[in-house]
Amino acid sequence: MEVNFTVGTVPVAKQSARFGCSKNGKLIKYTDQKVKNYAQYVRLCAMDAVGDRLPFSGPVEARVQFRFPWPKTMSRLDRAKVEALPVPYRAKKPDVDNLQKNIFDAMNGVVYFDDSQIVKVTVEKIYHATPSVAISIRTFDETRDM
Repeated sequence: MEVNFTVGTVPVAKQSARFGCSKNGKLIKYTDQKVKNYAQYVRLCAMDAVGDRLPFSGPVEARVQFRFPWPKTMSRLDRAKVEALPVPYRAKKPDVDNLQKNIFDAMNGVVYFDDSQIVKVTVEKIYHATPSVAISIRTFDETRDM
């Protein structure tokens, strides 16, 4: 079984918890609203892709491609060099692990019961004309990798 879908927006990395002060001076822990909104959007996209199927119950394999917009500050010459590559990889922040953490956590209980079921991950960060995240989750089959 396999679930494929695209999240049609610029990828957002999961950040460490933030700390601040409440109005009465107490220390509070919070998550940035942008991160929360993005996770909710990923979850909705996943729910739409899964439909009425139950979440995966066994080990799964994840393939994720984070597609970032071309930087406005990149010169035409530099962009032409990157576009000429077979795959225009993006070797800049945010870190891949923070990007995938947000995606994988958002799919808990929808695509799979828990992201601890993911046993194999393939991730790419690339430049793309349409910022998005392409996600493919499928049942893990050890014999496929041999």
